[in-house]
Amino acid sequence: MLENVNGSNPIFDEEKLIALNGEYIRNYPDYRLAQMVAPELVKAGYTSKYWLETRWEYLMQIIGLLKERCKRMTDFVSMSEYFFHSDFAYEETAVKKRFNPEAAESLKLLKLKLEELSDFKSDRIEEVLSSLAENLQIKKAELIHPTRLAVSGISFGPSLYHMLETLGRQEVIIRIVKAIEFIDKMGSK
Repeated sequence: MLENVNGSNPIFDEEKLIALNGEYIRNYPDYRLAQMVAPELVKAGYTSKYWLETRWEYLMQIIGLLKERCKRMTDFVSMSEYFFHSDFAYEETAVKKRFNPEAAESLKLLKLKLEELSDFKSDRIEEVLSSLAENLQIKKAELIHPTRLAVSGISFGPSLYHMLETLGRQEVIIRIVKAIEFIDKMGSK
């Protein structure tokens, strides 16, 4: 008989296991996570092996942004699609809440400000967005949420400013224009 062993049935706590896995992911090196996630991104059809091999730093940025939110390795795939293409559908409930004529006007102004920005870095992007919200006399969130939806199609995710920096100015501008056109079409129906 083993000493100090409880004879009752063990309890399997899946939530605790998932939380521990998330902690493990957060402490794992980005490079190793990228090596594990890359084949899954290819398998999901988001990108090709060659594309990833030539843009490894981009993948590392994505991993760094998402790892705080991921509790399973599969979360990296489910949370990253918008980093690889812009032909996503907008989250319906977020569209109803965030896309309106006022949001379109704010996005038009933000687009102009981002085009003028000489240094497309997260801290500068945050300054531009904060300043614009102040000038428009709106809460920052009234600009953040439509912007996030415009560039990712979803209402949640990593830091908006870091996400925009990772996507890059040209891609962000293209996606904002697409969202403005989508909002305009909504209003004409």
